[in-house]
Amino acid sequence: MNAGEPHVDETAESGRGEAEQALHRGHNRGIPSGRRDVPRRRDIDRLQREVEELFSDLWRAPRLTAARTAFRPAVDAYYSDDPPRVTVVVELAGLEPDQVQIDAAPRTLVVHGERRRPRIHGRFQTLELDYGPFERRIHIAEDVDVAGATATYRNGLLTIVLPLTEQQQGAVSIPIEVRAE
Repeated sequence: MNAGEPHVDETAESGRGEAEQALHRGHNRGIPSGRRDVPRRRDIDRLQREVEELFSDLWRAPRLTAARTAFRPAVDAYYSDDPPRVTVVVELAGLEPDQVQIDAAPRTLVVHGERRRPRIHGRFQTLELDYGPFERRIHIAEDVDVAGATATYRNGLLTIVLPLTEQQQGAVSIPIEVRAE
């Protein structure tokens, strides 16, 4: 060791136990571990997709441009066990059901459409509501039965229920009929 170089205990750096090395090898391949402090590969992949979507949306964000031409509806998604399903709720106030399109694939849900600004005769004092085309792409961590999916629209909330399945399905998108309650 030279004078000025920090001392590094090489056994601490490379001397992980065999069990811990196996855990990390499995973790890198996406194999779940029993440890809660080690994120799984699919969690990291999901985070990466969300960050990429955020940066993609950032350049289209209406608040960063002079003209506000689009909006990004808020989304909640949650899993239920009895029966096994994922429920996605999209906040779409001011839209009619026929203004929304939904496409479902085994691990992706796409909700898109356009909210048009009503014709106003007069001068604006405040412009805070977002209008324009929108698209939300929701990545789902488990396979879903796209043929068994349902969607309802009530009080400005679009609720999509996708049953979970053990069978892997093809990547064919199936539009889901939106019906008002």
